[in-house]
Amino acid sequence: MDLVSSIKRSSLVHIWFCCVFVLSALIVTTCQCFTLLLWPISKRLYREANGLIITMMWHELLWLIDYWSGSEVHVYIKDEELELIGKEHVVLILNHRQDVDWLVTWQVAERCNVLRGAKSLMKNELKYVPFFGWSFYLTEQLFVNRDYTRDKSSLVKHFENITTFHYPCVTLIFCEGTRYTEEKYKKSQAFAKEKGLPGLKHHLMPRTKGFNLCMQTYKGKVPYIIDATIAYKDGAVSTLYDLLCGKKFEYHIYMRALPLDEVPTDTEEATAEYCHELYRKKDETFQYFLDHNTFEGYDAERGHSFLPPTPTPKYVMSFWFLVLGVPLIYYAFVTLLSGSTLLILLVVGALYAVFTYTKSIMNVTVSSRGSTYGSIKSNGSQGVKNGSVDTNSSEVTAGEKKED
Repeated sequence: MDLVSSIKRSSLVHIWFCCVFVLSALIVTTCQCFTLLLWPISKRLYREANGLIITMMWHELLWLIDYWSGSEVHVYIKDEELELIGKEHVVLILNHRQDVDWLVTWQVAERCNVLRGAKSLMKNELKYVPFFGWSFYLTEQLFVNRDYTRDKSSLVKHFENITTFHYPCVTLIFCEGTRYTEEKYKKSQAFAKEKGLPGLKHHLMPRTKGFNLCMQTYKGKVPYIIDATIAYKDGAVSTLYDLLCGKKFEYHIYMRALPLDEVPTDTEEATAEYCHELYRKKDETFQYFLDHNTFEGYDAERGHSFLPPTPTPKYVMSFWFLVLGVPLIYYAFVTLLSGSTLLILLVVGALYAVFTYTKSIMNVTVSSRGSTYGSIKSNGSQGVKNGSVDTNSSEVTAGEKKED
């Protein structure tokens, strides 16, 4: 192991990063709270201010994946369709295979200058998580109680609220409702058999009630669906902790733009079948990548696009390191040199608490701790199975039941 790799894997470096991240989150969230004064005056001005402020936190995670890890994102899409992202409101329907899929979508959103408009579904409890949950609430993310009967009306209001934003937003939906594991896949296959549906080879069966609701609400207001399928070079499995340790990955995303108005919404059955057909196509697309290490229609003559990172995450992280990171190192040395056992213990305890808190947040994104495949039934209704960005995240869908 060379020196650089050793540094990237160092627990001391990780603790330092975590301290910078938590302190910066405190500052960002405090600034967001002050913008609430703008809400009665101008909702547009409030959203402008919040969109600018929140990226000071989100760009830290992008720095982690783009620069610290050096991971790459490759997109396979027509140029004219890629340009739609950042010009119009769109719904992004993505398969959910791994822990950091949501962060890869942020990479694409940042390249398309629409990061501030990234929206996703999150379980309602997350809004009460200090700093991070509060910041998501203030950016008007979509929160659900995981019970379709309770969530239906609020979800419609959430979706309608997104259409009032004056800048383009991307609503991310994981129709599978949870990340792929072998255990969940077996339950998914059993569900398909029970419902008489063709099973999928590489994905969980989509749960369609949330998709139906989204399509009904967005029809006539949001012009496009971006149907996206993510695959990984050599089948590599990545987690947030892998990125923190500086491991490099390659993410490949096949995307196509579909007019949302063409989605049949006359009956729930027709909309659900449209969703199932999307996932059958995703399954074929994913299999083609496994067989050919590229997506169908893309080869040496018609290549894909590598989206290089923008310098913004680097500038943002440099700012936080200068404002917070350097003083932290200085005060750590001052504390050690003070010789005060009590002071040293207090500082070590605080650092350990921050590191533990940050690690617990990272653990939320681990597949084994994700939501179960299935739903809590309320009054006979199947739970909404929209997806959500794990969101720094935490993945959840309305109607889901969390594992113990």
